[in-house]
Amino acid sequence: MLPEEASGRDLLVWVSYLVDPCRQDEPDSVKNAWLSSPGKIVAHGPHTWHQGDALLQPIFASHSRARHAERRGLLMVLQQLLAGGAAPGHRPTGNARLFASHTPCISCLAVFSQFKALYPRIRLNIAFDTWQETRRRVIRLLPEQADSVQCGRESARQDMLKHVKH
Repeated sequence: MLPEEASGRDLLVWVSYLVDPCRQDEPDSVKNAWLSSPGKIVAHGPHTWHQGDALLQPIFASHSRARHAERRGLLMVLQQLLAGGAAPGHRPTGNARLFASHTPCISCLAVFSQFKALYPRIRLNIAFDTWQETRRRVIRLLPEQADSVQCGRESARQDMLKHVKH
């Protein structure tokens, strides 16, 4: 059964972006190419892009929040923007969207603010449900979760990922 109370490792986010990188001194064919992702589901876990650690720093509040899905999602966006030439100094514009399956913690709120400080002209749209609402919807979609007597956190998380991806 899905846990009554969520922990960071149970949670998912969805992120997407459409950004004009405002590349300077590039040919028009490159200068006018937008960076985009139609959307990606991101789970709690380690992020391998270590340069991002200095750019979007989590707050340590009783435990490390570095692996939270919200931070990982925005690190993925940030990594792609920088790789695509959308340096903060070039003043890129556009939209980045993040939907969380739960209420973001204080550390994730700080990460959102840090992203906005790097890219003030990119509109960052954040939406979320409470864990209770997400849990209710998942159980409605996956009735076997409601009927099972015992289902470990990892298998519940895998079920959520499997069904969300399709």
